[in-house]
Amino acid sequence: MKYYILVFYFFICSFLSFGQENKDEVQKKLNEIDLYRKEIDANKENYVEVYDTKPIKNVELEERRWEAYVLKENAEKKLLLRIKYTEYAPKEIVNLNFYYKNGELVFGEYYRKLKQKNKKATIYKAVFYFENAILIHQKNNINLKLDLKTFLDEEKSIKRMFVLE
Repeated sequence: MKYYILVFYFFICSFLSFGQENKDEVQKKLNEIDLYRKEIDANKENYVEVYDTKPIKNVELEERRWEAYVLKENAEKKLLLRIKYTEYAPKEIVNLNFYYKNGELVFGEYYRKLKQKNKKATIYKAVFYFENAILIHQKNNINLKLDLKTFLDEEKSIKRMFVLE
């Protein structure tokens, strides 16, 4: 009986330590991506940034518009580093931020703020981290039902506006 308990304890300890290593490895990758984002933002004057804004045609006849800041490595290359896209409507603001490394999406952020009469604004946020075009971490706030496919479809749609592929 003591032998079984000892073997069971050994398996549990090895399983828990393996899980810890995997968690530490993912956290290390997340930290590297965050550092990369900070470097791009801190050194944006070394790159070419394009700004564009347009009204959005809609059936509700509300005043809506979008604006985007697109950061590229240089004017000749189409290699994206960052897209900051925002849509403005009378009752909401939606921000989408994308960071790219070697042409691949490494980080994405979705932020939505709903303004309501006589109430505090509601904020929805989701964060996505990628490695080799594979999702390695996702964090949504509780009320947001945003799935990966919808987010990636938005990213492709926005990216298509600024890059001829």
